Amino acid sequence: MMKDRPEIQPTPDLLAMFGPHRASTAEEPSEPQTPRALEIGRRVRSARQRAGFKAADLANNLGLERDKLSKIEHGKRRITPLELPRFAAALGVSTQYLLEGAPTGGLALAFRVAHSKTQAAGARQRVESLLDTEARLSRAGSLAPAVSTPEAAGVLAVAASIANRTPRTRLEAQRQGQELAGETRRLLDLGSAEIVDLAGLIEQHFAADVALSPVDEEISGVCAHAPGQALLLANSRCTTGHVRFTLGHELAHHLLRDPRELIEENSEDLYSSNYLERRASAFAAHLLLPERGVRSTLSWLEVTGEDLHEATPAGRRALGYVMAKFGVSLPCALYQLAAFKLLTFEQADTLKNGLRACEVLRTASQLFPSASSLAVATGETRIPTRLLDSAWSAARAGKIGLSTLSRLLDREDDNDLFEEVFGSDTSVADAP
Repeated sequence: MMKDRPEIQPTPDLLAMFGPHRASTAEEPSEPQTPRALEIGRRVRSARQRAGFKAADLANNLGLERDKLSKIEHGKRRITPLELPRFAAALGVSTQYLLEGAPTGGLALAFRVAHSKTQAAGARQRVESLLDTEARLSRAGSLAPAVSTPEAAGVLAVAASIANRTPRTRLEAQRQGQELAGETRRLLDLGSAEIVDLAGLIEQHFAADVALSPVDEEISGVCAHAPGQALLLANSRCTTGHVRFTLGHELAHHLLRDPRELIEENSEDLYSSNYLERRASAFAAHLLLPERGVRSTLSWLEVTGEDLHEATPAGRRALGYVMAKFGVSLPCALYQLAAFKLLTFEQADTLKNGLRACEVLRTASQLFPSASSLAVATGETRIPTRLLDSAWSAARAGKIGLSTLSRLLDREDDNDLFEEVFGSDTSVADAP
């Protein structure tokens, strides 16, 4: 005869936070408001609004009555320890965010990356590796600080203002993304020109490390951030245009201080109907493909909206040239042309389904010789400049071991790496 299992009790710290767990009743009384309950309720409400959920939809997803969710959001009812993980999962945030706000500390962030459940193991392993290297370099006192430029401060101020205006419609989300992209271009003095090195631009201005890595095919990008720490990763198994769009999209999450400390997205997420994702995608599209630059290019090529709609030879060549010049994918180019009212969105959909990016780019090869390469996945590995420079110097100084450097480089810790680091200096002892 099996013994009854003992009831699992919440840990003492959770009991202190929430009070003892009680079974819910049909008529659950309101509880006295406490500062902690009010703050947690505020975070729940903020995360719900940022995610674009109506209160009724979130309550339904959680199996709660609408009035109980309202009481939680207004601090009149505590979230129990058993409910907390369900709220965090439904809102796309961590339990730590709901309890304490934005997380701090590289090691804590790396731990969450390592232990979260997902099928995208390769992407998370690479993020974990980069964050672990950052933590090791920081402990060794060898990490150059990540510093934003004065120009970026203005962008962050605009982003903070926009982040406080949660988009409630698709059009509002698109306008906010366009507004932030326009201000980013203006404040960084980018004009209407193409951005050649987007990764370098992000690292230079926004105190964020940027990595490219050929990871799981289903993942387009990852944004991991906390106060004083940010890492943007794009999957280089995707085409160059898609990689650039992904970096722009993840940059929007970073600038707008998305409360989720780890955001993984696939191709469908990048074009999601979720208002926050639409805002990030609109930012990426307008940052990479500014209207004035596109109209100027089409005017130079003497191409009209009708040429584009009818996919005439001149229209296809112009489309390919715009894609190559500004480094964007076919969907991004077409939907921006629709946003500029050079096409309707229905026409953009038809062209997206009827055209092949590689063929469109090939038509522009005479104007832009390297155009065809945009439709090819490079599979390259890009290591964040700040981490790479700091790790190389730290390894030569013996402050970190070659195993840490090899993990960052994603290569073997062998004699070739030793020779590259120390050259012919065989007197150097093994680093700790």
